[in-house]
Amino acid sequence: MISGTDSQMCSAACAPSTAKTILAVLVVAILGSNFALSCALAQFAEPPATAQKIRPSARPSAQPEQLSAARTTMIRRIFARPIVATAPEDTKTSNRIALGQRLFNEPSLSRDGVTTCATCHNPKHAFTDNRVRARGSDGNPLDRNTPTLFDLKDAKNYTWDGRARSLEDQAQIPIEHPREMNMKLDEAVAQLGMKPEYQDLFERAFDERPALTARNVRASIAAYERTLVSPITRFDQWVAGNDKALARDELEGLSIFVGRARCIGCHGGWRFTDGRFHDVGLPSQDLGRAAIPGTNAAPHTFKTPTLRQLAHTAPYMHDGSIPSLDAVINHYARKRVIRPSLADELKRPLSLSPAEEKNLIAFLKTLSSAR
Repeated sequence: MISGTDSQMCSAACAPSTAKTILAVLVVAILGSNFALSCALAQFAEPPATAQKIRPSARPSAQPEQLSAARTTMIRRIFARPIVATAPEDTKTSNRIALGQRLFNEPSLSRDGVTTCATCHNPKHAFTDNRVRARGSDGNPLDRNTPTLFDLKDAKNYTWDGRARSLEDQAQIPIEHPREMNMKLDEAVAQLGMKPEYQDLFERAFDERPALTARNVRASIAAYERTLVSPITRFDQWVAGNDKALARDELEGLSIFVGRARCIGCHGGWRFTDGRFHDVGLPSQDLGRAAIPGTNAAPHTFKTPTLRQLAHTAPYMHDGSIPSLDAVINHYARKRVIRPSLADELKRPLSLSPAEEKNLIAFLKTLSSAR
């Protein structure tokens, strides 16, 4: 999200220059933020087809957005997946990951002896459950929608309100939450200790003794979750240089995504999230991050979700209140709740023609793999 200070910087940094490419790359390298990404892309904004002035009330142009060669190069840099080292893992790490996957599916970590981490974070549904909100241990819906677990290795905070500062914390919260798995971690360790195989599995994964501890339960699940990387998609193939991977309408949607729709302001980088907290204008009483003592966060702010695999993770938003991508676009165009905490990028409505909305959705679908 671009702050007032960043906006002033953008006005200066994005001024016309005879060295646009150099300037854009330097902005990204030095500032390292989604503001920088947006500013850099502004260097390559396509000029209007005519010099005709457009009144603020005018409808969007029917002229499809295009990607120049320079703009394409910049977009590919912004959204390129990181190069991952392929060095073989040591035996302990491999054992820890395998143990974490087993614990992820272990019903002994829940008081009812049935619920597991995978109950809500189902791999068949991109590690979500496709419910508006998961059903709690009391049979009633939980407070928030189940987010995907993909691509969390490099995240800085976790859960919708960021209360978990590590994947280890994130693993513990649902186990101990009274309306989720409802099992104190020490109790869970005792339950696992009653299964002879777990003592051996923990000793294979950890050097300390005793190896079966609450700390190592957290560490094992977190180790497994760090391996959950979203699949390669057609968009990734396009980023890697395959110009034929995306159809024309999808490319036009991409141009809208990084341009007039301003989506990149929050959904930048290969994970399609800035990892920050924003009010997106939902009519919810949930205060989000503002309810956590000491954060000084604005009300109704929630972590920007990834857009990876979004074709398989509906319904959307922190409360699961928006059922489809069409409804998401409609929300940003026409249904935002205007209030002081609303994200700056959303204070102007999304103003796209029906064809442009269709192309934007076509692009968003390229961020998901086939089932």
